[in-house]
Amino acid sequence: MFDFKSIKATLAALGDQVKTLELKISKKEQEVKFLQESPPSKQDLVEFLSSSIDQTGSGYQKCFERGIEFLQRRPMDKMQLPVHHSVLQAIRIVGATEGAFPASPISMEVALCALLGPEIKKAIVKHVNAMKIDNPGPALKDRPKLLEKAESELLSLRTELQSLKQEASAHSISI
Repeated sequence: MFDFKSIKATLAALGDQVKTLELKISKKEQEVKFLQESPPSKQDLVEFLSSSIDQTGSGYQKCFERGIEFLQRRPMDKMQLPVHHSVLQAIRIVGATEGAFPASPISMEVALCALLGPEIKKAIVKHVNAMKIDNPGPALKDRPKLLEKAESELLSLRTELQSLKQEASAHSISI
């Protein structure tokens, strides 16, 4: 008599293998999504914001020097003017801009980042540390390598599942 129990056991093992692979794929997809979308750590936030402050304030010196050039042309005349005249406005200490453009919120931000950068950074550290960040991901600098590895493993799992299904189909077994 034909042994149907062994066929049934083999098909059950095949089904279990497919389910195991599908579960691994699902977990790996979640890992990839987490690496792509998880919030940065507090340290990453501080580093990014500090770098942004430095970069924003970096253009200030050139604009400030342009404003000081105004004083260097006939300085005696200009330094004798009462403050309420437009000397400070012409120098643009806080609103330094390129060219003859009036100060704007952006030029004010540039000046504040240049003039008060260290104090702003201290405040940012304080406020970032006071934040609650749910389930931050790994360091941003490490993510590309981790993501590449996880995506490679995911591709390998999908290839393995596809091969298993193709082989089963070639033998008229539907999964």
